[in-house]
Amino acid sequence: MSKERFEFKILKDKDGEDTDLTKLSLSESKAFLILLDSMISLAESTGLNKDDFEIKIEKGSACVAIESLNLNPLISEYQDVLSNNSNNSDAVQAFRNVQNLFLSNGLTYSSQIKTINASNDVFNEIYRAKTFRTKSIKRSKEFEIAFLKGYLQEIGGKNPNFHIVSNSKTLKIECIQREAHVIKNKLYEEIMLSVIKTKFKNGKSTYKFVDYYSNENDFKLFKTLINEGYEIEHLDYLRQINRIIKEAIKSDDFIRARQILKLFNNDFTDESIQKTILIITKAFIEHNNIKHIRKSIKSILERKRGEALV
Repeated sequence: MSKERFEFKILKDKDGEDTDLTKLSLSESKAFLILLDSMISLAESTGLNKDDFEIKIEKGSACVAIESLNLNPLISEYQDVLSNNSNNSDAVQAFRNVQNLFLSNGLTYSSQIKTINASNDVFNEIYRAKTFRTKSIKRSKEFEIAFLKGYLQEIGGKNPNFHIVSNSKTLKIECIQREAHVIKNKLYEEIMLSVIKTKFKNGKSTYKFVDYYSNENDFKLFKTLINEGYEIEHLDYLRQINRIIKEAIKSDDFIRARQILKLFNNDFTDESIQKTILIITKAFIEHNNIKHIRKSIKSILERKRGEALV
């Protein structure tokens, strides 16, 4: 049975000479590695059955291709990316890398999709398309991370909670006993918090404790980080989260890393964000300051996806 095929190919170098896979220039070598890496990423991120496809590197020009009896998941994802209607950040990034390559370095390329019924040249589609982006994620504000400043007025209750006065309103913050202990010495003082705010159709809201900040710079930093999730393009937001966590780890500040992870330890955080966090912190899975919060995020993501994660 004939196989379906998606390919990227380098045809000519900057001087118009035919590309030969056995003797690539430096620019051709770098370009070929990007194409290969992008194809691997697409194979892994678009739901192809790992036992049913092959990634091929072919001589003549420099060609990297993926072949399978059924490439529909990849082809369908390509169409979504092309129309900026994909929320698969890994696939969007892979196609964006290819698009940037086609636009930037002066080599001559081709790209084709071959199915049982047709063969389509898609180079011009990729080359002429607007910059590939993920679909805008409409984040429901029924649940959100909110940041509050207020005077701690009362702590207690059969079910642990505390009250703060913020903007002349008294707000009840649900918590667990351990969290109440964190702020108990701040009674009648101003405190800074992050909370899960749940809005109901009747206009009322409830608040659940996430974290306490003793430093106003941290309070502002994390508030800005969360608000950017509503304001900037999704891939850029993933990069921002990636950067700020890596900076904390690089400086051996795992307390700050834990503070960041707490903000995304919930059911309403986008899956791609939680996946990014797990990847960044994988090498520190047993670090005392983050192992429990990381395990919680992993469990949430596994529940969402209905499968165990490595």
